[in-house]
Parts: sequence; C-alpha cells; structure tokens
Amino acid sequence: MDKILKKLPIVATVALLMAGAFLFAGCEKEKKKSDDITNVKWHLTKFVDETNHKEDVLIPADDTHLFWIKLCDDTLKGFGQVNEMVGCYTISGFKIYISDLCCTKIYPLNSYEQDFFSAIRSACAFKTSKKMLQLYYNDNKKYLQFEKVNEP
Repeated sequence: MDKILKKLPIVATVALLMAGAFLFAGCEKEKKKSDDITNVKWHLTKFVDETNHKEDVLIPADDTHLFWIKLCDDTLKGFGQVNEMVGCYTISGFKIYISDLCCTKIYPLNSYEQDFFSAIRSACAFKTSKKMLQLYYNDNKKYLQFEKVNEP
C-alpha cells in the first residue's frame, strides 16, 4: 500500500499533463476551424437548396466586387449588389452565430440582395475547404456557397 501511495503523485502528475495536452490540442483544432474562414474575402457564387436539389448561380466568379463577406476579429462585413452590411459573429466549432446585422439602404433591396442578407442573418453552421466556404442556414437545409478571393 505504501508503494502505491508513493507513486500516486507521479501518476496524478502524468494524468494531468496528458489531460492538459489533450485540451491544448483541442483548442488548436477549434482555432484552426475559424482561422480557415477569417481574414479572407469570400465571394458568393450560388445559393443551394439541398431539400429541393436546386442551385441558383448568381454572378460570374470573376465579378468579386458584388455579393461578398469578410470575417475579421468579431466583425462581419459584406456587400450585396448596392448595399453594405456589418454585424457581429462568433464561431464555436463549425457553428457560427451572427448578430446585430445592419444593412445600408442606398437603393431598395432586390430579391437576390434580400435573400443574401436574410441568409447571412440566419446562418448557423459552415463547412470550408482551402478555396470554398459553405454557410448553412434554414436548419442546414440551404447554404450559400462562396469562393475565396485572392486580394492583393
């Protein structure tokens, strides 16, 4: 019994170190998920409705000054066709929460712009690859597909 009690502090220390390493590795993975989409300009290429198997292609991929978003720090910035938007966001894993989204109203919103701002406002999750972002909304039944814009 004395041998076990003498080894207990060593076992406890090793267990704490292993738990700390596991938690640290988990934090790095969480950070990486958000790093994949932040500080990058994302250009909208299409609306996708998975329930009805429908894709609505918006504008040519080379027209990157319309329909875009950029996530920096805790702020989401974006642009529709003629109006800008700004709001706050937080990321947890592959979940995204967007709040306090405000839009300018330079011109009345057309249907694409209205749908775009509405989808951004209700976004709840995302998937990403090196050059693509899918921002899910409507209970993950629909998503906006974006391509990364290479800025100078």
